[in-house]
Amino acid sequence: DRLVLDKNNGALLANMGAISVHNRAWDVGEDFCRRALAQGNNAFACSSLAAIHLQRKERVEAYLRAQTSVHLRPDIPDHWMRLAIAAQVNLDWDAAEDAYSKVMNLFQEGSKPHAEAMTCRAIIKMTVGKWAEGLAEYESRLVWKHPFPDSTAPLWDDDESLYGKTVCFCLEQGVGDQIMCLRWVNYLHGVGAKVIMLGHTLIGQLVPMLKENGVTFIAPGNPVPACDWFIPAMSMPYVLGKTYGLKGAVSSIFPYLHPPVVMRDEPRPTNLQVGLCWQGNPEHHNDTYRSMSLKDLQPILDVPGVDFHCLQHGVEEKVAALKAGMTVYNFDGRLDYMAEIVGDLDAAISVDTMPAHLAGAIGTPVWMLLPAAPDFRWGLNGNETPLYPSMRLLRQTTMGDWKFPVEEAAIILSGMVKERSA
Repeated sequence: DRLVLDKNNGALLANMGAISVHNRAWDVGEDFCRRALAQGNNAFACSSLAAIHLQRKERVEAYLRAQTSVHLRPDIPDHWMRLAIAAQVNLDWDAAEDAYSKVMNLFQEGSKPHAEAMTCRAIIKMTVGKWAEGLAEYESRLVWKHPFPDSTAPLWDDDESLYGKTVCFCLEQGVGDQIMCLRWVNYLHGVGAKVIMLGHTLIGQLVPMLKENGVTFIAPGNPVPACDWFIPAMSMPYVLGKTYGLKGAVSSIFPYLHPPVVMRDEPRPTNLQVGLCWQGNPEHHNDTYRSMSLKDLQPILDVPGVDFHCLQHGVEEKVAALKAGMTVYNFDGRLDYMAEIVGDLDAAISVDTMPAHLAGAIGTPVWMLLPAAPDFRWGLNGNETPLYPSMRLLRQTTMGDWKFPVEEAAIILSGMVKERSA
Protein backbone atom coordinates (compact mmCIF):
# COMPACT_ATOMS: atom_id res chain seq x y z
CA ASP A 1 0.00 0.00 0.00
CA ARG A 2 2.81 2.37 0.81
CA LEU A 3 4.30 1.86 -2.66
CA VAL A 4 1.04 2.92 -4.21
CA LEU A 5 0.86 6.01 -2.00
CA ASP A 6 4.50 6.89 -2.77
CA LYS A 7 3.90 6.93 -6.52
CA ASN A 8 5.86 10.16 -7.00
CA ASN A 9 9.11 8.79 -5.57
CA GLY A 10 11.16 8.18 -8.70
CA ALA A 11 14.10 6.56 -6.89
CA LEU A 12 11.82 4.08 -5.11
CA LEU A 13 10.00 3.24 -8.33
CA ALA A 14 13.32 2.69 -10.12
CA ASN A 15 14.49 0.39 -7.32
CA MET A 16 11.29 -1.63 -7.57
CA GLY A 17 11.84 -1.84 -11.32
CA ALA A 18 15.36 -3.19 -10.79
CA ILE A 19 14.10 -5.78 -8.29
CA SER A 20 11.40 -6.87 -10.74
CA VAL A 21 13.95 -7.26 -13.53
CA HIS A 22 16.19 -9.30 -11.25
CA ASN A 23 13.22 -11.61 -10.63
CA ARG A 24 12.43 -11.72 -14.38
CA ALA A 25 9.06 -10.02 -13.85
CA TRP A 26 9.50 -8.05 -17.06
CA ASP A 27 6.08 -6.42 -17.41
CA VAL A 28 5.97 -5.36 -13.76
CA GLY A 29 9.50 -4.01 -14.04
CA GLU A 30 8.63 -2.00 -17.13
CA ASP A 31 5.68 -0.41 -15.36
CA PHE A 32 7.79 0.64 -12.38
CA CYS A 33 10.57 2.01 -14.61
CA ARG A 34 8.26 4.05 -16.81
CA ARG A 35 6.56 5.51 -13.75
CA ALA A 36 10.01 6.39 -12.40
CA LEU A 37 10.94 8.14 -15.65
CA ALA A 38 7.70 10.09 -15.54
CA GLN A 39 9.21 11.81 -12.48
CA GLY A 40 12.40 12.74 -14.37
CA ASN A 41 15.56 11.20 -15.80
CA ASN A 42 16.71 8.17 -13.84
CA ALA A 43 19.78 6.14 -14.84
CA PHE A 44 18.68 3.05 -12.92
CA ALA A 45 15.29 2.98 -14.58
CA CYS A 46 16.93 3.35 -18.01
CA SER A 47 19.33 0.48 -17.29
CA SER A 48 16.49 -1.77 -16.15
CA LEU A 49 14.50 -0.92 -19.26
CA ALA A 50 17.52 -1.84 -21.34
CA ALA A 51 17.45 -5.28 -19.74
CA ILE A 52 13.75 -5.62 -20.49
CA HIS A 53 14.25 -4.64 -24.13
CA LEU A 54 17.10 -7.15 -24.43
CA GLN A 55 14.86 -9.91 -23.12
CA ARG A 56 12.23 -8.98 -25.73
CA LYS A 57 14.82 -8.85 -28.53
CA GLU A 58 14.24 -5.10 -28.93
CA ARG A 59 17.89 -4.46 -29.65
CA VAL A 60 17.85 -0.82 -30.74
CA GLU A 61 15.65 0.28 -27.84
CA ALA A 62 17.91 -1.60 -25.42
CA TYR A 63 21.00 0.13 -26.80
CA LEU A 64 19.47 3.59 -26.51
CA ARG A 65 18.34 3.03 -22.93
CA ALA A 66 21.73 1.63 -21.94
CA GLN A 67 23.51 4.59 -23.51
CA THR A 68 21.28 6.98 -21.57
CA SER A 69 21.98 5.17 -18.30
CA VAL A 70 25.77 5.53 -18.61
CA HIS A 71 25.39 9.16 -19.73
CA LEU A 72 23.44 9.93 -16.55
CA ARG A 73 25.57 7.82 -14.19
CA PRO A 74 28.93 6.85 -15.71
CA ASP A 75 30.14 5.81 -12.25
CA ILE A 76 27.90 2.71 -12.05
CA PRO A 77 29.65 -0.46 -13.31
CA ASP A 78 26.42 -2.41 -13.90
CA HIS A 79 25.25 0.25 -16.34
CA TRP A 80 28.41 -0.20 -18.42
CA MET A 81 28.04 -3.98 -18.28
CA ARG A 82 24.50 -3.72 -19.63
CA LEU A 83 25.65 -1.28 -22.31
CA ALA A 84 28.29 -3.79 -23.38
CA ILE A 85 25.66 -6.51 -23.78
CA ALA A 86 23.40 -4.17 -25.75
CA ALA A 87 26.34 -3.23 -27.97
CA GLN A 88 27.07 -6.91 -28.63
CA VAL A 89 23.58 -7.77 -29.83
CA ASN A 90 23.72 -4.67 -32.02
CA LEU A 91 27.02 -6.00 -33.43
CA ASP A 92 28.92 -2.94 -32.20
CA TRP A 93 32.00 -4.84 -31.04
CA ASP A 94 34.25 -1.82 -30.51
CA ALA A 95 31.68 -0.22 -28.22
CA ALA A 96 31.27 -3.46 -26.28
CA GLU A 97 35.02 -3.75 -25.74
CA ASP A 98 35.19 -0.12 -24.67
CA ALA A 99 32.33 -0.57 -22.19
CA TYR A 100 34.05 -3.48 -20.49
CA SER A 101 37.24 -1.41 -20.32
CA LYS A 102 35.23 1.32 -18.57
CA VAL A 103 34.09 -1.21 -15.97
CA MET A 104 37.69 -2.28 -15.39
CA ASN A 105 38.66 1.35 -14.79
CA LEU A 106 36.09 1.59 -12.00
CA PHE A 107 37.65 -1.22 -9.97
CA GLN A 108 41.05 -1.99 -8.52
CA GLU A 109 43.20 -4.22 -10.69
CA GLY A 110 43.19 -7.78 -9.39
CA SER A 111 39.77 -7.50 -7.74
CA LYS A 112 36.99 -9.90 -8.69
CA PRO A 113 34.84 -7.22 -10.44
CA HIS A 114 37.87 -6.05 -12.43
CA ALA A 115 38.63 -9.65 -13.43
CA GLU A 116 35.03 -10.34 -14.43
CA ALA A 117 35.03 -7.32 -16.76
CA MET A 118 38.39 -8.42 -18.20
CA THR A 119 36.97 -11.88 -18.90
CA CYS A 120 34.04 -10.32 -20.73
CA ARG A 121 36.39 -8.08 -22.70
CA ALA A 122 38.47 -11.13 -23.57
CA ILE A 123 35.39 -12.79 -25.04
CA ILE A 124 34.79 -9.77 -27.27
CA LYS A 125 38.41 -9.79 -28.43
CA MET A 126 38.27 -13.48 -29.32
CA THR A 127 34.95 -13.03 -31.10
CA VAL A 128 36.44 -10.46 -33.47
CA GLY A 129 39.61 -12.50 -34.03
CA LYS A 130 42.07 -10.97 -31.54
CA TRP A 131 42.91 -14.43 -30.27
CA ALA A 132 46.32 -13.83 -28.72
CA GLU A 133 45.10 -10.89 -26.62
CA GLY A 134 41.78 -12.53 -25.83
CA LEU A 135 43.16 -15.88 -24.70
CA ALA A 136 45.66 -14.17 -22.39
CA GLU A 137 42.94 -12.00 -20.82
CA TYR A 138 40.55 -14.96 -20.58
CA GLU A 139 42.80 -16.37 -17.85
CA SER A 140 41.29 -13.66 -15.63
CA ARG A 141 38.25 -15.93 -15.18
CA LEU A 142 40.37 -17.93 -12.74
CA VAL A 143 40.26 -14.95 -10.34
CA TRP A 144 36.48 -14.62 -10.06
CA LYS A 145 34.69 -17.61 -11.58
CA HIS A 146 36.66 -20.26 -9.73
CA PRO A 147 34.44 -23.32 -10.24
CA PHE A 148 37.40 -25.44 -9.23
CA PRO A 149 38.03 -27.51 -6.12
CA ASP A 150 40.62 -26.33 -3.65
CA SER A 151 43.95 -27.69 -4.78
CA THR A 152 47.47 -27.11 -3.61
CA ALA A 153 48.83 -28.23 -6.99
CA PRO A 154 50.33 -25.45 -9.12
CA LEU A 155 48.79 -24.35 -12.41
CA TRP A 156 50.50 -26.08 -15.31
CA ASP A 157 52.43 -24.13 -17.92
CA ASP A 158 53.57 -25.63 -21.22
CA ASP A 159 57.19 -25.12 -20.18
CA GLU A 160 56.87 -27.96 -17.67
CA SER A 161 56.99 -31.61 -18.77
CA LEU A 162 53.98 -33.74 -17.86
CA TYR A 163 55.70 -37.06 -18.48
CA GLY A 164 54.99 -39.38 -15.57
CA LYS A 165 53.06 -36.65 -13.73
CA THR A 166 49.52 -36.80 -12.37
CA VAL A 167 47.38 -33.91 -13.59
CA CYS A 168 44.03 -32.72 -12.31
CA PHE A 169 42.23 -31.80 -15.53
CA CYS A 170 39.22 -29.70 -14.52
CA LEU A 171 36.45 -29.34 -17.10
CA GLU A 172 34.64 -26.00 -17.06
CA GLN A 173 31.28 -24.35 -17.76
CA GLY A 174 28.34 -26.16 -19.40
CA VAL A 175 28.07 -29.75 -20.54
CA GLY A 176 28.63 -28.75 -24.18
CA ASP A 177 31.80 -26.85 -23.24
CA GLN A 178 33.01 -29.85 -21.28
CA ILE A 179 32.43 -32.17 -24.24
CA MET A 180 34.54 -29.79 -26.34
CA CYS A 181 37.32 -29.94 -23.74
CA LEU A 182 37.49 -33.75 -23.80
CA ARG A 183 39.66 -33.40 -26.93
CA TRP A 184 42.66 -32.56 -24.75
CA VAL A 185 42.64 -35.93 -22.99
CA ASN A 186 44.38 -37.28 -26.11
CA TYR A 187 47.12 -34.68 -25.76
CA LEU A 188 47.63 -35.30 -22.05
CA HIS A 189 47.94 -39.03 -22.58
CA GLY A 190 50.24 -38.44 -25.53
CA VAL A 191 52.74 -36.54 -23.38
CA GLY A 192 52.73 -39.26 -20.74
CA ALA A 193 50.47 -37.77 -18.08
CA LYS A 194 48.18 -39.66 -15.74
CA VAL A 195 44.80 -37.90 -15.96
CA ILE A 196 42.39 -37.25 -13.12
CA MET A 197 39.41 -35.51 -14.69
CA LEU A 198 36.81 -33.42 -12.87
CA GLY A 199 33.54 -32.59 -14.57
CA HIS A 200 29.77 -32.64 -14.67
CA THR A 201 28.27 -35.95 -13.56
CA LEU A 202 26.90 -36.57 -17.07
CA ILE A 203 30.39 -36.34 -18.56
CA GLY A 204 31.36 -39.43 -16.62
CA GLN A 205 29.06 -41.42 -18.93
CA LEU A 206 31.22 -40.42 -21.91
CA VAL A 207 34.59 -41.39 -20.43
CA PRO A 208 34.30 -45.03 -21.64
CA MET A 209 33.83 -43.63 -25.17
CA LEU A 210 37.25 -41.94 -25.17
CA LYS A 211 39.94 -43.65 -27.19
CA GLU A 212 42.43 -43.30 -24.35
CA ASN A 213 41.94 -45.55 -21.33
CA GLY A 214 43.05 -44.89 -17.79
CA VAL A 215 41.19 -41.63 -17.11
CA THR A 216 40.06 -41.35 -13.50
CA PHE A 217 36.80 -39.39 -13.47
CA ILE A 218 35.76 -37.46 -10.36
CA ALA A 219 32.18 -36.16 -10.15
CA PRO A 220 31.37 -32.94 -8.24
CA GLY A 221 31.37 -33.24 -4.47
CA ASN A 222 33.90 -36.04 -4.31
CA PRO A 223 37.41 -35.69 -2.86
CA VAL A 224 40.17 -35.01 -5.36
CA PRO A 225 43.32 -37.14 -5.09
CA ALA A 226 46.72 -35.49 -4.82
CA CYS A 227 48.22 -34.42 -8.14
CA ASP A 228 51.33 -32.74 -9.49
CA TRP A 229 49.65 -30.18 -11.73
CA PHE A 230 46.27 -28.49 -11.97
CA ILE A 231 44.90 -27.68 -15.44
CA PRO A 232 41.66 -25.70 -15.99
CA ALA A 233 40.44 -27.13 -19.30
CA MET A 234 39.57 -23.80 -20.94
CA SER A 235 43.17 -22.67 -20.38
CA MET A 236 44.48 -25.28 -22.82
CA PRO A 237 44.13 -23.07 -25.95
CA TYR A 238 46.13 -20.33 -24.22
CA VAL A 239 48.85 -22.58 -22.81
CA LEU A 240 49.24 -24.81 -25.87
CA GLY A 241 48.73 -21.91 -28.27
CA LYS A 242 52.03 -20.37 -27.18
CA THR A 243 53.78 -23.38 -28.68
CA TYR A 244 51.46 -24.76 -31.35
CA GLY A 245 49.37 -21.75 -32.41
CA LEU A 246 45.59 -21.62 -32.10
CA LYS A 247 44.75 -24.32 -34.64
CA GLY A 248 47.37 -26.63 -33.22
CA ALA A 249 46.11 -25.98 -29.70
CA VAL A 250 42.53 -27.06 -30.45
CA SER A 251 43.29 -29.89 -32.86
CA SER A 252 42.75 -33.49 -31.84
CA ILE A 253 42.34 -36.96 -33.25
CA PHE A 254 38.81 -36.90 -34.67
CA PRO A 255 36.47 -38.26 -33.71
CA TYR A 256 37.48 -38.41 -30.07
CA LEU A 257 34.25 -39.97 -28.77
CA HIS A 258 33.30 -43.47 -29.91
CA PRO A 259 29.81 -44.50 -28.78
CA PRO A 260 28.59 -48.06 -29.41
CA VAL A 261 26.41 -48.57 -32.48
CA VAL A 262 22.77 -49.19 -31.54
CA MET A 263 20.57 -48.44 -34.55
CA ARG A 264 22.59 -49.39 -37.60
CA ASP A 265 20.70 -52.34 -38.99
CA GLU A 266 21.32 -53.57 -42.51
CA PRO A 267 20.03 -52.38 -44.82
CA ARG A 268 19.98 -48.78 -43.68
CA PRO A 269 16.62 -46.97 -43.76
CA THR A 270 15.79 -45.44 -47.13
CA ASN A 271 15.21 -42.02 -45.57
CA LEU A 272 17.99 -39.91 -44.10
CA GLN A 273 18.13 -39.98 -40.30
CA VAL A 274 18.61 -36.42 -39.01
CA GLY A 275 18.64 -35.06 -35.45
CA LEU A 276 17.18 -31.65 -34.60
CA CYS A 277 17.80 -29.34 -31.64
CA TRP A 278 16.32 -25.84 -31.63
CA GLN A 279 16.36 -24.81 -27.95
CA GLY A 280 19.24 -24.54 -25.49
CA ASN A 281 19.18 -24.10 -21.74
CA PRO A 282 16.82 -21.16 -21.07
CA GLU A 283 19.07 -20.08 -18.18
CA HIS A 284 21.99 -19.46 -20.56
CA HIS A 285 22.90 -15.76 -20.69
CA ASN A 286 22.40 -15.57 -24.47
CA ASP A 287 19.56 -18.05 -24.89
CA THR A 288 17.19 -15.31 -26.07
CA TYR A 289 19.27 -14.98 -29.22
CA ARG A 290 20.85 -18.42 -29.70
CA SER A 291 17.60 -20.46 -29.48
CA MET A 292 14.64 -20.53 -31.84
CA SER A 293 11.16 -22.01 -32.02
CA LEU A 294 10.34 -25.28 -33.75
CA LYS A 295 8.24 -23.25 -36.18
CA ASP A 296 11.43 -21.55 -37.40
CA LEU A 297 12.64 -24.96 -38.62
CA GLN A 298 9.66 -25.54 -40.91
CA PRO A 299 11.69 -25.29 -44.18
CA ILE A 300 13.85 -28.14 -42.87
CA LEU A 301 10.87 -30.20 -41.72
CA ASP A 302 9.36 -29.81 -45.20
CA VAL A 303 12.29 -31.61 -46.87
CA PRO A 304 11.01 -35.01 -48.09
CA GLY A 305 12.92 -38.23 -47.61
CA VAL A 306 14.04 -37.47 -44.04
CA ASP A 307 13.18 -39.04 -40.69
CA PHE A 308 13.74 -36.50 -37.92
CA HIS A 309 14.92 -37.31 -34.41
CA CYS A 310 14.34 -34.92 -31.51
CA LEU A 311 17.52 -34.17 -29.53
CA GLN A 312 15.71 -31.89 -27.10
CA HIS A 313 15.20 -32.01 -23.38
CA GLY A 314 12.02 -30.64 -21.85
CA VAL A 315 8.43 -31.83 -21.96
CA GLU A 316 7.11 -28.91 -23.99
CA GLU A 317 9.70 -29.37 -26.74
CA LYS A 318 9.11 -33.14 -26.86
CA VAL A 319 5.35 -32.68 -27.23
CA ALA A 320 5.94 -30.24 -30.09
CA ALA A 321 8.33 -32.73 -31.69
CA LEU A 322 5.79 -35.54 -31.46
CA LYS A 323 3.18 -33.35 -33.14
CA ALA A 324 5.71 -32.66 -35.91
CA GLY A 325 6.18 -36.39 -36.49
CA MET A 326 9.66 -36.74 -35.00
CA THR A 327 11.05 -39.68 -33.09
CA VAL A 328 11.32 -38.63 -29.44
CA TYR A 329 13.63 -40.11 -26.79
CA ASN A 330 13.94 -39.95 -23.03
CA PHE A 331 17.46 -38.59 -22.62
CA ASP A 332 16.91 -37.37 -19.05
CA GLY A 333 20.13 -38.13 -17.18
CA ARG A 334 21.35 -40.27 -20.10
CA LEU A 335 24.03 -38.47 -22.06
CA ASP A 336 25.48 -41.83 -23.07
CA TYR A 337 22.16 -42.76 -24.66
CA MET A 338 22.06 -39.49 -26.60
CA ALA A 339 25.62 -40.13 -27.78
CA GLU A 340 24.61 -43.55 -29.09
CA ILE A 341 21.67 -42.07 -31.02
CA VAL A 342 23.70 -39.13 -32.39
CA GLY A 343 26.46 -41.49 -33.46
CA ASP A 344 24.05 -43.40 -35.69
CA LEU A 345 22.49 -40.36 -37.40
CA ASP A 346 23.30 -39.27 -40.93
CA ALA A 347 23.42 -35.66 -39.77
CA ALA A 348 22.37 -33.31 -36.99
CA ILE A 349 21.07 -29.75 -37.19
CA SER A 350 21.33 -27.74 -34.00
CA VAL A 351 21.54 -24.32 -32.46
CA ASP A 352 24.65 -23.58 -30.38
CA THR A 353 24.07 -25.98 -27.50
CA MET A 354 25.24 -29.35 -26.17
CA PRO A 355 24.00 -31.76 -28.91
CA ALA A 356 26.02 -29.83 -31.51
CA HIS A 357 29.23 -30.38 -29.51
CA LEU A 358 28.32 -34.02 -29.00
CA ALA A 359 27.82 -34.57 -32.73
CA GLY A 360 31.10 -32.80 -33.53
CA ALA A 361 33.03 -34.89 -31.00
CA ILE A 362 31.54 -38.11 -32.41
CA GLY A 363 32.16 -37.06 -36.02
CA THR A 364 28.52 -36.97 -37.10
CA PRO A 365 27.98 -34.27 -39.75
CA VAL A 366 26.41 -31.34 -37.91
CA TRP A 367 25.17 -27.98 -39.12
CA MET A 368 25.14 -25.38 -36.40
CA LEU A 369 22.65 -22.54 -36.75
CA LEU A 370 24.29 -19.42 -35.32
CA PRO A 371 23.00 -15.97 -34.35
CA ALA A 372 24.69 -12.96 -35.91
CA ALA A 373 26.33 -12.34 -32.51
CA PRO A 374 27.70 -15.83 -31.87
CA ASP A 375 29.68 -17.34 -29.03
CA PHE A 376 33.33 -16.30 -29.28
CA ARG A 377 34.64 -19.71 -30.34
CA TRP A 378 32.83 -19.55 -33.70
CA GLY A 379 34.11 -16.10 -34.73
CA LEU A 380 32.16 -13.80 -37.00
CA ASN A 381 32.89 -15.27 -40.43
CA GLY A 382 33.27 -18.54 -42.26
CA ASN A 383 31.46 -21.87 -42.42
CA GLU A 384 34.25 -24.05 -41.01
CA THR A 385 35.75 -24.37 -37.55
CA PRO A 386 38.99 -26.03 -36.41
CA LEU A 387 37.10 -27.29 -33.38
CA TYR A 388 35.13 -29.93 -35.32
CA PRO A 389 35.95 -31.09 -38.88
CA SER A 390 32.42 -32.50 -39.31
CA MET A 391 30.73 -29.22 -38.37
CA ARG A 392 29.41 -26.59 -40.77
CA LEU A 393 28.49 -23.13 -39.43
CA LEU A 394 25.33 -21.55 -40.86
CA ARG A 395 25.00 -17.94 -39.77
CA GLN A 396 22.25 -15.37 -39.49
CA THR A 397 22.74 -12.43 -41.82
CA THR A 398 20.47 -10.25 -39.66
CA MET A 399 20.39 -10.47 -35.89
CA GLY A 400 17.31 -12.38 -34.73
CA ASP A 401 16.32 -13.59 -38.23
CA TRP A 402 16.72 -17.35 -38.67
CA LYS A 403 15.44 -17.45 -42.25
CA PHE A 404 18.80 -17.55 -44.05
CA PRO A 405 20.61 -20.27 -42.02
CA VAL A 406 17.50 -22.45 -41.86
CA GLU A 407 16.90 -22.23 -45.60
CA GLU A 408 20.59 -22.90 -46.22
CA ALA A 409 20.35 -26.03 -44.06
CA ALA A 410 17.22 -27.13 -45.95
CA ILE A 411 19.08 -26.79 -49.28
CA ILE A 412 22.04 -28.84 -48.01
CA LEU A 413 19.67 -31.46 -46.62
CA SER A 414 17.79 -31.69 -49.93
CA GLY A 415 21.11 -32.29 -51.67
CA MET A 416 21.91 -35.14 -49.29
CA VAL A 417 18.51 -36.70 -50.00
CA LYS A 418 19.19 -36.58 -53.74
CA GLU A 419 22.61 -38.18 -53.26
CA ARG A 420 21.06 -40.94 -51.17
CA SER A 421 18.40 -41.69 -53.79
CA ALA A 422 20.81 -41.51 -56.76
